[in-house]
Amino acid sequence: MRAFGRCLAWVAGYWFWGVLEYAFHRFAFHRAPTSRIGITLHFLMHGCHHKAPADACRLVFPPAAAAPVIWFFRRAFRAVIGGYLGAGEAASALFFSGCLTGYVAYDCVHYFLHHWDFDPGTWERAGVGVTDWVMRRLRTARSTHMAHHYDDSARSFGITSGVFDRAFGTAPRAKAKPA
Repeated sequence: MRAFGRCLAWVAGYWFWGVLEYAFHRFAFHRAPTSRIGITLHFLMHGCHHKAPADACRLVFPPAAAAPVIWFFRRAFRAVIGGYLGAGEAASALFFSGCLTGYVAYDCVHYFLHHWDFDPGTWERAGVGVTDWVMRRLRTARSTHMAHHYDDSARSFGITSGVFDRAFGTAPRAKAKPA
């Protein structure tokens, strides 16, 4: 497998994480279960995060729960990409590592959006140079995500990207400007 193919496999995995992030958040975490066990599992998986979005212990998927899910996806990618599609073990491993990198980035960004101090002075005192463009993007992402929590939980399912929200019509609605 050549360098371009390796990069492509990793980038495709990273992009695929965005698909999974959107799909899980919209169709699994925001469905309305009707059974007692479904309601309980839903609350434990995601409902508690919406009930208390400022709780730092309710932001990331616990490693013990994530491990079997990660194992499942590794096996699935190996079977489909490495086996069925015939791209080989290296391609499936790179695709998986791109997807896993996307997942870790998602967890970090999600935590960051809930708990980081967005005062530029804090960044300067820490010796971190952050451009105005980056700060605007982070503030927009935080505003969009907080609107998902406090204004309209049927919109803004993408945490690390709004691409799929725009593609599937779940982007946040523009706020009406006062007359």
